[in-house]
Amino acid sequence: SNEKASIEVSTNTEYRMQYQINGTGADGWKEVNLGEESAGTRSGSITNLNHNDIVNVRLTDGTNYGEPTSTTIKDTINPAQAEISLSATEAIAGQTITAQVTHIDNESGVNAGTSKWVFNAQATNIGTDEGSYTGTFTNNGETINIPTSTIGTYYLHVLTVDKAGNKQETISKAVTIRQIEGNISIGSPTWENGTAKVEVSTTEEDYTIEYKINEGSWVELPGGTSGTIEGLQEGDTVHIRLTNGEQVGEEQTIEIKDEIAPSVVVTVTNPDTSKLTANVKAEDKESGMAESLTYTYYIKESSVQDYGEAEESNNSNTYTFSGLKQGTSYDIKVEVQGDKAGNKGTGEIKNQSTTTLPGGETGVEQGAISFGKVTWSNEAASTSISSNTSYTIQYQINSTSGEWKGVANGGS
Repeated sequence: SNEKASIEVSTNTEYRMQYQINGTGADGWKEVNLGEESAGTRSGSITNLNHNDIVNVRLTDGTNYGEPTSTTIKDTINPAQAEISLSATEAIAGQTITAQVTHIDNESGVNAGTSKWVFNAQATNIGTDEGSYTGTFTNNGETINIPTSTIGTYYLHVLTVDKAGNKQETISKAVTIRQIEGNISIGSPTWENGTAKVEVSTTEEDYTIEYKINEGSWVELPGGTSGTIEGLQEGDTVHIRLTNGEQVGEEQTIEIKDEIAPSVVVTVTNPDTSKLTANVKAEDKESGMAESLTYTYYIKESSVQDYGEAEESNNSNTYTFSGLKQGTSYDIKVEVQGDKAGNKGTGEIKNQSTTTLPGGETGVEQGAISFGKVTWSNEAASTSISSNTSYTIQYQINSTSGEWKGVANGGS
């Protein structure tokens, strides 16, 4: 009782009884207050004893003394279950939870200095091996801070040790550690001048939004609960989460992707009878065009359904198709690789015709071929032939199926 033991001693003789604690010296013997005889026995109590005290008892007639007998006081009873008072059984990760722990031992008393605790996910007993416990106490009834950095369900295990070394484990109620929870609305990226921006917001009034780009530092969103994250590049990963200033919620991410193909415009300049020159302008209003571009050129007659293999692939935005048929309509397609996101753009222009040489019964142009005055000499005629074009002049006499002969411009 109150960390002290008492023991009853008795004798069936008429002698008095004396006792001494932890010794048998000549001095220090005390009289046992024996009660009235009952059934031939007289008894009394020795009180205020501690664990491991040795109680020595002897008989005396007032002059002479018998040999003492002794017994050792032992506390062999385990402590009672400790009282654990939790400040909360649920918290956001990082919040403080405390536990007031009162150890109880009705025998030799609590040894707070050797009692210990641990906070882990095991719901069942871990035993009384002190090596399984990491936290310590400095006094009984102490309030300790429980670590709450990791989400999950945990239990406080308390090891109570009494002054006799007896041990007792006590397990607390379950403690649930969770993250901040709430919805964050994340818009789709919009592009302007090669960079993107994203609108984010939350309806959670108790929290604000913070973000980081790639592996950068966390930054509070301008506006707290609603705002714009700007200056984003193709391939950036934006991490977004809720916070109350100390604790944070689960991260959400959005990857900035330009999935829009560049705009490709094809124009044709300087057509002639056998050549068409394609000029290409490629633009990208999202991530922007890459520093080095590859242009792949295709051509087909407009009357043909599909393009064949590419005619040329190079780094020039101008290409001349040669060896074409005069007076023929062609379609031209150009693929450009590509923007900074790797998107390929395609441009096409249709119904581009090569020119036709003037002269003959079709396609005559005024002054394209002119005959001069016919003159005779020695029964043979001659005439001059001229052209106001840059083309050379060929002729045949009395046929158009034989061999054509050349006449220089202004010749005869």
